[in-house]
Amino acid sequence: MFYSSVASNVTYNVSRNSHRETHSSNSMVDNGANGGIGGGKNTRKVCETDRFVDVTGVDNHELNNLPICTVTVAGMVDFPGISFLCYFHQYALHSDGDTIHSKVQLMDYGNKVDCDPIKLGGTQRITRPDGTVFPLDIIRSLAYLPLRRPTNDEMNTLEPIHMTSDEVWDPTKYGTAISKDADWFAALADTTQDIEDGVHRAFDRSYSHPYGSSSVLSDMNHISVFGASSTPRPVDYESMRTYFLGMPANIVNKSYTATTQFYSNFSHRPGQVHMYKSPIPAANVFRRSEGVSTDTIYAHTSAWGGFMCMQIFAGADSYFLSGHECRTEYG
Repeated sequence: MFYSSVASNVTYNVSRNSHRETHSSNSMVDNGANGGIGGGKNTRKVCETDRFVDVTGVDNHELNNLPICTVTVAGMVDFPGISFLCYFHQYALHSDGDTIHSKVQLMDYGNKVDCDPIKLGGTQRITRPDGTVFPLDIIRSLAYLPLRRPTNDEMNTLEPIHMTSDEVWDPTKYGTAISKDADWFAALADTTQDIEDGVHRAFDRSYSHPYGSSSVLSDMNHISVFGASSTPRPVDYESMRTYFLGMPANIVNKSYTATTQFYSNFSHRPGQVHMYKSPIPAANVFRRSEGVSTDTIYAHTSAWGGFMCMQIFAGADSYFLSGHECRTEYG
């Protein structure tokens, strides 16, 4: 249901599961979703990007102009009474909906996600790279991650951990169409498998799934699974003119093309979440809290890169020295 840069033309597919039982403290871990949704019922928006998506389901249900955001929740680990402040980056925000996690997006950040029930030999858990374990509840054959909306006090006191990457999420990065790979079929056809009666059989290319080719499945328990697609919304350069001194829209477009937009997240207001550092690592640069002395040093031989002079800075208290190349003779 998700994201990419505004210039992307990719269409994404997800599955959405719904049933009559509502679990407001749970969030679904969906094998069929290729991107996460932050539901307003149990998450808090921390910051947002300048990217949006439109989502359309096969039942003609549409979710338009969903912003790509960072949301946070209070999640309980495998020790009762211990919670963390979990940050989920690059999630589409659906203020009136439930939270859905993409298994692939979680795994992309190094998490091990096992949605298989314990009764079928699984572990029902999400294991982070640092070993932190989050239990999963299996409810009517669906995996849920227990979480809840954090309080103002928990926003300031709980230890923060990040569950997904804050880089732009590209659901196509792990695409592998082995169903069209002739070498894969040839290799599989050469293997045989022992079955209980001792008969060897080769891979049967005529195998058909018992559900046929239908993309919509339903059962008597009121569980429905349906596909959906989303496309990123392009930048409205006309509306951005006010931020570029009223320049024409084509000039704003060229400015976007010629510059980078690494500072991709913007703090959410009102209800600003208290943070000591910016959620954008590039903004957390080292700065001296002291006076400095500076001078220009010239050389007769060019340094690497062709520079002939540099500006040197000396800390008045720390005596720390640093130098930066000068692109011109005057700085």
